[in-house]
Amino acid sequence: MPAPRWRGRRVVVAFLAVVVALALAFFGLILYFIRHTTIVTSNPNSARVEAPFGVVTSNDKPAQLANTLGIDVYPGAIGVKGTQAELPTETIASMIFRTKAPPRYVIHFYHIRFPDAAVKLTAKESTLVQFSGRDTITIKAIPQQGMTQIEINDIRH
Repeated sequence: MPAPRWRGRRVVVAFLAVVVALALAFFGLILYFIRHTTIVTSNPNSARVEAPFGVVTSNDKPAQLANTLGIDVYPGAIGVKGTQAELPTETIASMIFRTKAPPRYVIHFYHIRFPDAAVKLTAKESTLVQFSGRDTITIKAIPQQGMTQIEINDIRH
């Protein structure tokens, strides 16, 4: 007959094995559920993923996304890409534009619209950050090959 010490260890090992097996089964079911309830649609200009945790869209019409969010687009800027994630507690949007205007003009344009924002101007990029409650908007103006790339990131709770 095994010593009582070994019997106690066997019980603990058996209990841990059952807990690990249940955890693996639980995570397997979650992955199965997500995989079989996620809908992906795409075409050459856009993509959309609908999953239990939210909806993610990406397209080549960032001006339309900016308009939906109430964000002004720098005059004459050309839209490159827009992405939006609608999650249960927040909406996250990212837009990229290009313009021939210098970065300081772009930041000045947005600083008028967000007068309480913090602004940082450097040779490599100019950044504006606006906090409003739990919401944040970040605008970067980055010089690139004679153009300025405008990156707008908006997080809303």
